[in-house]
Amino acid sequence: MGEKNVLVVGGSGGIGSHIVEEFKGKQWEVISTFFGNRLKNADGGAYRLDSTNEEDCENLTRRIKERYGKLNALIYASGIFEDSLTEKTEIASWNRVLNINLTGAFLITKHMLPLLRESGDGRILYIGSVMGDAGCYGSSSYSVTKAGLVALAKSVALENATKGVTANVLSFGYIDTGMTASVPQKVLEGAMKKIPMKRLGDPSEVARIAVDLCSEHMNYVSGQVIRANGALYV
Repeated sequence: MGEKNVLVVGGSGGIGSHIVEEFKGKQWEVISTFFGNRLKNADGGAYRLDSTNEEDCENLTRRIKERYGKLNALIYASGIFEDSLTEKTEIASWNRVLNINLTGAFLITKHMLPLLRESGDGRILYIGSVMGDAGCYGSSSYSVTKAGLVALAKSVALENATKGVTANVLSFGYIDTGMTASVPQKVLEGAMKKIPMKRLGDPSEVARIAVDLCSEHMNYVSGQVIRANGALYV
């Protein structure tokens, strides 16, 4: 087993799978979760998890404690996006997005915190979005959840400032994977015109940022939003 371990919730997603591979390349012991998708290169450290189910979170915590005894880093990369103008958003859709994107992050954090404290240098990283900073036409639910992750990170950072655990948000713009792949070409072309760097983010480069933020030398960075969006939002 590696000297350090990381739990990537949503490790089967576009961003999540790149983060998983980047950590593996840095010799971390990677624990990944999946729900709707089959996890790429699944091994003994891959678990099916419904992060909105507290019992599931409790069970995974117990399994990690039994196998590893501690947790060095938690990354919440799970999320969904559902299009709808605010006045047309159905409550079922609203609740679904909030449950997966925000409540799931809260529940897994709640149960993993003791293991993160046990490591002495625990890192929590939530995958955010530029839409949490600037809002989003046609998906207020998604924007609300990503803004909520910022408040969650700040609160957890304050509560654990003397316990060796940091909490931050890595906020992405348009990345060439995952949800961006489902964006209509015309919409994507319009978005590209707004990005000062005139390109999509590469998933490998943003995955490297995630690894860096979980490193030992980042122990004085907590409660912050680190943005990787090509200067789309500054």
